[in-house]
Amino acid sequence: MLTTGTTATQRRLLRHMARTQRKARSLERSLVTGNKLDAAANDPAGSARALGARSKARSSAVVQRNIDVGLMTMDAADGGLGHILETLDRLSELAIAASSDTLNDADRLALGTEASEALQTIESIARGTRFGSDRLLTTHKVDVGFMIDTSASMGGELAQLQSGIGAFRQRFEDANLDVQFGLSKVFTPADPSDGVVKLSDIAQDNFMDQLMSVQLGFGAVDPYSAFHHGVNADGDSPDAFTWRQQAAERHIIYITDTRREADLLPGDETQGTIASSAREARVALHVIADDRHHDTFSGLTGASGGTLYDKGNGAGDRIQAALGNIADGITSGFGSTSVEFQVGPDSGDRFKTGLPVDSTLDALALTQMSLDDPQAALEAVDMLQTARDEVVALRARIGAGSSRLRAMRENEAQRAQALAQSRSRMEDVDVARATAELTRQRVVEEASIGMVQRLHSLQSDVLGRLLNF
Repeated sequence: MLTTGTTATQRRLLRHMARTQRKARSLERSLVTGNKLDAAANDPAGSARALGARSKARSSAVVQRNIDVGLMTMDAADGGLGHILETLDRLSELAIAASSDTLNDADRLALGTEASEALQTIESIARGTRFGSDRLLTTHKVDVGFMIDTSASMGGELAQLQSGIGAFRQRFEDANLDVQFGLSKVFTPADPSDGVVKLSDIAQDNFMDQLMSVQLGFGAVDPYSAFHHGVNADGDSPDAFTWRQQAAERHIIYITDTRREADLLPGDETQGTIASSAREARVALHVIADDRHHDTFSGLTGASGGTLYDKGNGAGDRIQAALGNIADGITSGFGSTSVEFQVGPDSGDRFKTGLPVDSTLDALALTQMSLDDPQAALEAVDMLQTARDEVVALRARIGAGSSRLRAMRENEAQRAQALAQSRSRMEDVDVARATAELTRQRVVEEASIGMVQRLHSLQSDVLGRLLNF
């Protein structure tokens, strides 16, 4: 077979020319797109780093949007508090004017009418200030009245409640709910007429003192009568809990180690009738009792929207767990009650705004404010000053949160800029260098083509001469 020494050289030239063409095409794409990593094959490691930087940059953009929304939310709350503060200033002017003894009835009536409208304005602002569906200036209120069987056998159960009440309260505070407690003792000898004595009303400051000083004794209990009077089924019971009007939920928790031992109610009351009275008062009845006596309460707890739990052994070892379950059941019904924002790429990067805050008339202790006479007006001056101080403190908290968010926003913007610069260094084409390299590759490509053509021509010439020899 006739061969020449140029064949192997020609093949090497063809392979080199193919590589040169691929390199030239890659350079052309990079110059067109401005991205030297337009294909992962160009630089696998560099492409991976660039993709990571790109992902971080996108996350940073979302974080900045979240922070912007957070700032708008804080600004909305601050604006609402600003309007409330202006209204309080006007109320202070009215109260000072009404403190004078020289006003006639018509003047005092005019001042009182304006003050009443101003108070309603505060309430409307507090309840109407929202961002989206989130309340900003009013919190959900929950009232819980404890009824304790104080018969002599309840020492262990009482101790469990006393040691567990702090954790019970904390569950509501963690859910950003405004919870207030009341306390009654269920013990027939304490009040033979109805078998219940109110020790601390809802939202009174003496709840903990009364709970820690409960005395036990010997006697029977009538929980049905206690429930009946606790929800104020008759409308005039002195032992009824005074539920807050704005309370979203009302609950009674009864703790006992026995069944119903006395009947202090007239008529043929049943668990159903007791539950019906509770429902009318919007009160859910919960019972923690020895499971041997659950039949005494099962018909009224569920029917009133409450729950029934076992207290455990003679010392009530399951009482605290039952209280936790009751608290979780109540708080879960409100869903998310605090306003938080994701301000970073990690799951733990959460910013708690401290919202909502409570600036309703009830929270500002202005529900009983009156300008009916000079003495009431003088008391109103002090009440308004206290309320004003509270609103100023709330604005300070919100302002501090806004400052933190703005600092986070600036830091995130700097981080995004650094990511953009890093990504640019990894991806952007050096146009001058790429153009020079493309020119070199084209020269090499053209030289390779010329060499292949020359070798092909030489091979044909040699073969022709040999055949004609």
